[in-house]
Amino acid sequence: MSEDSPIVEISERAIELGLKEFFQNNPDSVLLPKDDGEAREIIAQPWGDPSLKVVLPEADEALAPLVQALNQVLLPKRFSAIWHCETKSLEVIWTAYKLADSYNDLKSREFDISLEGTNIHCRFGRSTDILLEIAKHTFPASNPGVTQFRNLQSYHRYTKRPEQSETSIGEPISFFIEGLEWDEEDLVKKVNVVNFYMTYYDTSSPIVLVHDDDSDVREAAARDRYLIDTFPEKITGRYIDEHILTYWMSAFTGNEITRFNLYYRIIEYAALHFANEDTATKLKLILARPDIGTQESKALFDILSVFASDMSGKSDEIPRRKKLLEKCVDPRILWRDIDANKHCFTNEACFDGGYCLPPLIAEKATFDTFKIGGVDTVADHFRKLRNVLSHGRDQYSDGLISPTRRNYKLLRPWVNLIQSAVGEVVIYKDAL
Repeated sequence: MSEDSPIVEISERAIELGLKEFFQNNPDSVLLPKDDGEAREIIAQPWGDPSLKVVLPEADEALAPLVQALNQVLLPKRFSAIWHCETKSLEVIWTAYKLADSYNDLKSREFDISLEGTNIHCRFGRSTDILLEIAKHTFPASNPGVTQFRNLQSYHRYTKRPEQSETSIGEPISFFIEGLEWDEEDLVKKVNVVNFYMTYYDTSSPIVLVHDDDSDVREAAARDRYLIDTFPEKITGRYIDEHILTYWMSAFTGNEITRFNLYYRIIEYAALHFANEDTATKLKLILARPDIGTQESKALFDILSVFASDMSGKSDEIPRRKKLLEKCVDPRILWRDIDANKHCFTNEACFDGGYCLPPLIAEKATFDTFKIGGVDTVADHFRKLRNVLSHGRDQYSDGLISPTRRNYKLLRPWVNLIQSAVGEVVIYKDAL
C-alpha cells in the first residue's frame, strides 16, 4: 500500500512514534504536539475530517497496539469506514448499539455481486479488533457535521464498556466489502451499485454512506435575514392565492434542488395568469367600449378570443415568465443577493453530473451595469437550472445535476436569489 502512496513529508516525531506508514497512507491527517492547545499529542483530521481526533495515549503499553492498528489502515475520506491494507477490504463502520429484532437477520447476511468480471464479496459481521482499537482512542473535535463522527460514538462506548451502562450497547457490527483493489473513485462507483442491490432486495437495508467531496466549493454567504433594515411594525396585507402559499411555505424545507423547483413553480403558476402588455391593452379596449352593456355576448366572445390567443402554444411560456419577473422584481433586490456572493455568480458553476451553468455576471459588473437587462438574464439562468433539475438530463449540454452535497452548496446562492425574486412576484403580481 505504501509503495503507491503519495510522497508526503513525515515529521521526526511521527517517525519516532512509529507512525510513518500511517501518515504515508493518510496524508490528510496531521500530528499535533501537546503544546498546540492539547493536553496530549493527537492526530487531527483522521479521515480528513476536522470533527474527529485520535488522542495518543502516553503509556507505551497503550500506545503500541494503537500504532500497530493505525499502520494497517487507510482512513478513506469518502466513507465512514477503514480500508485494511493487508486484506484489501473495506470495513464500513455500522453500529455497536443493540440491533432491533427486525435487523437480527443481518448478522449472518452474506452475498456476492459479480460486476463486469469482478466478484465483490459482501457480508455483515463482527467488527475487527483494528477498528475497535482505533475507535477506543477517537474523540469528537468539533460539531459532528454531515459525517456524524463516522458512526464511531457507539464503538467508543463499547470499548469503554466496564465504565458504561450496557443498556444500549450490543455487539459491534461492521459491513465488509472484499475482493477489490484500492481506488477511491472506482470504489465509490461500486459501493453505489452495492447500495442499489441491497435496497432493491431489502427496502429496510442499511446502506453505505458515501460522503461527497465538496472541498473545492466555497461556502455561500447566508441571505440577509431582513428584507429591509428591520421588521415593519405595520403591514397592509391581502389574501394570497392558497396554492402559491403552499409552494412558498414548503420551499423553506428540503434540500436545495427541492427548494429551487418549488420556488420556480410559483413563477410558472403566476405566469399562467399574467397577461402580457398586448393582451392587457386589448382587454382594456374591449372593456372601454361604450356599448358593452348592450353587447355583452360579443364582448365576452372577444375577451375569450384574446385570452385564447394569449395562452396558445408553449412558445409564449418563456416570454411570459420573463415579463412577469421584469414587471415585479426590482433589480436592486436581486443585486443585494448577487453582490453578497459575487464569486458564485461571476464563475461557471460545474455540477456533479456534468452540467455547467455559465456565469451570470462579468467579474467587474456593478449594479449600474446589472440593472440594464439583469432581471432578464437572471430569468434565463433560472429557466436553465429548472430544466436540468426537473429532467433526467439536459438535452443541450447532455449534463445533469446529481443530488450531492457538493451540488447543494453550488445551488445555495441560486436558491437565495430565486427566493428573493419569487417574494417580489407574490407581492406585486396582482398589482399589475
